[in-house]
Amino acid sequence: MRIIYVSGPYRAETLEGIRANIDYAGAVALRLWQIGYVCICPHKNTGWYPESDGDWTAGDLEIIKRLLLGVDSVVMLPGWEKSEGATTEKEYAENRGLKIWYWPKDKEKLKTNVSTL
Repeated sequence: MRIIYVSGPYRAETLEGIRANIDYAGAVALRLWQIGYVCICPHKNTGWYPESDGDWTAGDLEIIKRLLLGVDSVVMLPGWEKSEGATTEKEYAENRGLKIWYWPKDKEKLKTNVSTL
């Protein structure tokens, strides 16, 4: 099975904004699981952890480092361009040579990609 990592905005100006970002990422992750991917969603993995208690981006990059080239990939959520963490994750994944998808633009392509392994 292919693994896909969900990358997108987490931080927001309000708690409601953070909740919306976590909920959106979780909904996309669920859809990706339903399509057939094994999905890693850091928003759900470390959601609501205090920012001062750890370097969550370093941990996220460690996960991306372990993805298999030519098999696994990263999907970018809307608004990723404004997220420091997501832009760092995208750059790191690209430098490793991982395939980058964009949600929802690539949703149909993702459906066909999952079965080509």
